[in-house]
Amino acid sequence: STLDLSSAASDVYKRQILMNPPYVRHHIQDTDKIKRYREICPELKILNNNADLWSYFLVKAITHLEKGGRLGAILPWAFLQADYSKPLRIWLTDHFKELKVIALSNKYFEEADERIVVIWMKEYGQKCKTIKIASSKKIKSRPSFSTLTIDQWGSDRVHYNGCLLYTSPSPRDRTRSRMPSSA
Repeated sequence: STLDLSSAASDVYKRQILMNPPYVRHHIQDTDKIKRYREICPELKILNNNADLWSYFLVKAITHLEKGGRLGAILPWAFLQADYSKPLRIWLTDHFKELKVIALSNKYFEEADERIVVIWMKEYGQKCKTIKIASSKKIKSRPSFSTLTIDQWGSDRVHYNGCLLYTSPSPRDRTRSRMPSSA
């Protein structure tokens, strides 16, 4: 089923959600719609006005998980580096027992000027005990994961093994979504 940000919370909860939310920049979003989303879903208060649309979809999807549920998402690198993502990452540690992240440095969507992060979150409704992260140029069947502390995860920019996971600003088109047309 699809997620509608403009619909009120429902009593339908899922055991597992997989998602690839739209990567729409905050400055081209409809501010009236964002205001309405915040009214409908109080959990969105963790996001500031600079948050891109993918973060709204992620939080809203999580509100539809049943206890013990899991969520997998393909997110932009902004998840690891944007200022608005820091409170979101911390919020996730309050809601999932395990977080597993792979930061992919190659671009995988032909028409999108964006690198991606694949995240798998397990055991919704529990405090985080484990954060594992790996980076790769290519999708591998068995990446080498490192364990992060909550402090490392909640830092301004996510670092691990002495490496800062950061991508330089890209020549993004300021008037369109970074989501590929094939999605």
